Amino acid sequence: MTKKIIWIASFPKSGNTWTRFLLRSLVTGTRTADLSDGGQISGACTSKAMLAQYMGPEQVPMAADRLIARAKALIAVCDDFPGQQLLMKTHSAYVQFHGAPQIPPEATLAAILVVRNPFDVMCSCMNHFGFDAEGAFDFLAQPTTTMGESSTHFPVLCTSWDEFSDSWMSARDFPVLVQRYEDMKSHPFTCVRSMARAFKIQVTEDDIIDTIVANRFKNLQALEGEQGFGEASMRGERFFFRGEVGYFKEILSEQMILKVWERFGPMMKKLGYGLENGDLVVGPIPQPGKN
Repeated sequence: MTKKIIWIASFPKSGNTWTRFLLRSLVTGTRTADLSDGGQISGACTSKAMLAQYMGPEQVPMAADRLIARAKALIAVCDDFPGQQLLMKTHSAYVQFHGAPQIPPEATLAAILVVRNPFDVMCSCMNHFGFDAEGAFDFLAQPTTTMGESSTHFPVLCTSWDEFSDSWMSARDFPVLVQRYEDMKSHPFTCVRSMARAFKIQVTEDDIIDTIVANRFKNLQALEGEQGFGEASMRGERFFFRGEVGYFKEILSEQMILKVWERFGPMMKKLGYGLENGDLVVGPIPQPGKN
C-alpha cells in the first residue's frame, strides 16, 4: 500500500495540540485560529468516530484486544482515502503490544516527534488529569502507561516519557522530525519553517509569521475562554493552561525535581536538556558521533 500517514507524535501534555493548530494553518492556508475543530486535519489515531467501523465494541471488547487490532484498523482507514495524505495525532509509542505494531510502518510516510521537558510535562499532567506530584511522576515513569478508553477514544499505549521519545527517535522505517516544545516557544519561525520544509508545504515567510501570530498560546487561551474547547481538562480546568517553559519550579519540590532528573536524566541529555542549580537548561540536541 502507499504510505500516507504523517504522525504528530507526543507523550501527553507535550505540545501536540499546539503543533496541530500550527500545521492546520500551514496546510489549509487559514491564518486565523479556530478551536471549533480542535485543530484537526485528519484525526486522532484513537478516534472512535473514525475507527468504530473497523474495531467496534462487538469485535474487540477488551482494551488489550483494541491495542492488538489498531494497526489493521489504521491501515483500513488509509485504504478508504486513496491518494490522500492523512495527518494524525498520536500519543502512542512506536512499539509493539503482544507482537502487534501500534503504529503501522507500512502506512506511515513520516512523523513529527514533539518533545517537552518532563518537569513541565508533569505539572501539565497534574492540572489536566488531577494527579498529585507522585501520581504525575508515576504516569511519566511507568513503561505500561496507557490512556484508557473513553466515550470518544479507544485506548493507547504511551509507555514512559523516555521510552516514548526513544521509540520514535529510533524509528528507521520513515523520517522523523524532532521538535522540542521549548524551541517552538523561543524560535517559532525556525520550527514552523522546518515543519513546512519537511512536509513540502509551500508557504512564504509572511505565511509563516501569520501562522505563528494567529496561533500564539495566549490567543488560543483567549479563544478557549470565549468558545470552550473539547479537549479541556478532566477536572474542568482549561486545556491551554500555562504553556510556559520552566514553571515547574513553582510547583515541584526540590526533592521531586531531583527525582525526575535521576529517572529521566539520560534521555533528557540525549534531547539536549540539562539541570543546573534546579533550573532547566535547554541546549542544542547532541548529534550522534559528536561530543
